[in-house]
Amino acid sequence: MSASLDFTAADNPLIACSFAILYEAQDRLADAAMSITKVLHSQDDAGLADISIDEALKRRDWHVLLNGMLALVAGRSGAIGSASEMLDILLACKAKRERASSVEIALALIGVGKLDDAVAWLNRAALEEDDSFTMWFHIFPPLRHLRKHRGFKDLLAKLNLPLNRKP
Repeated sequence: MSASLDFTAADNPLIACSFAILYEAQDRLADAAMSITKVLHSQDDAGLADISIDEALKRRDWHVLLNGMLALVAGRSGAIGSASEMLDILLACKAKRERASSVEIALALIGVGKLDDAVAWLNRAALEEDDSFTMWFHIFPPLRHLRKHRGFKDLLAKLNLPLNRKP
């Protein structure tokens, strides 16, 4: 019997992150944070809060991967210190595992207001790492914060992606 994700579970990380993205796009930051922290707390109950970054990467635990979106929401809510801490975790993950998500780092950088750096990480994801998520850059709601950024427009042009006004 193979393991599978329960897409109906309230603590499913894929569902939680999807709802967080939708809530953040509607500026419902409290709801976005709640959907992510619900998953994080359910994983804390499982003892995952105390594991090392190395162990989390080995196990591919979602609490590491959700930090980019949570940092974006935290930063937009004014909790820049918390967003910076989450960014540090993501950078530590990237230093230890090259294939860790550069897009998640970009989201965290948007949260702390470092848009130039966010665009640089998206360039890295698209042009150096060939991240398959690249094809969604033009419509991914959290990246709407970069739509007026010259570097982001240039990246979309390099990728032959349109610059949509709304996702």
